[in-house]
Amino acid sequence: RYMNKLVNPPRLDKEGVGGGQITVQPGMFYRDFEKLTLEKGLILPCFTASKSINAMGGMFGNNSAGERTLKYGQTEDYILETKIVFADGVERIVKPIPLSEVSKHGEIYTKIYDLIKNNEEEIKNAKPRVHKNSAGYYIWNVEKDGIFDLNKLLVGSQGTLGIATEITFKLVQE
Repeated sequence: RYMNKLVNPPRLDKEGVGGGQITVQPGMFYRDFEKLTLEKGLILPCFTASKSINAMGGMFGNNSAGERTLKYGQTEDYILETKIVFADGVERIVKPIPLSEVSKHGEIYTKIYDLIKNNEEEIKNAKPRVHKNSAGYYIWNVEKDGIFDLNKLLVGSQGTLGIATEITFKLVQE
C-alpha cells in the first residue's frame, strides 16, 4: 500500500539511443509508471492488457507480458536490478554479476550456483519448449553467457523467494 513511489525517474541510456531505465517501488501502478516513461519517449513493452490496474511488483512477481510479448519478451527481459528482502530478513541488491564473482556474493548465490551445476542436465530437460512461459522459477536462465543473474529466478516466483522493495526496469524507445 505504501511502497508505490518513484525511486529514480526515467532516464535515457548514456548514449541517448536505444532506451533507458527507471527505478520504482513495487506498488506503483503501471498507469502512473507509463505516464512517466512516455514523457521521455520510453516504454516498458511487456505491459499487460490490464495495465491500468496492475502494479509493477505484480508484473515482476508474475513475469507478466502482453500483446507485444513475441516481439519484445516478458518482464524478466527488462529487469536490470532489484532490491529483495530474503527469508533471513536481509535486503540485498540483486543484479547480474560475472560468473567468476558468485562466491563473493554470499551463501544464497553459491548455493543456487551449486544447485544449478549439480543438476544441469535435469534443469535443461525440464525447461519448457514454448514461446511464452510465465510459470516462474526460471532457474535455467540464471546462468547465461558467463553472467549469473538471480533476478531470472526471482521474476515470476510471486514473492515466494523474496519480496521486492525496488525494481529497476530497462526501457525501450517508444
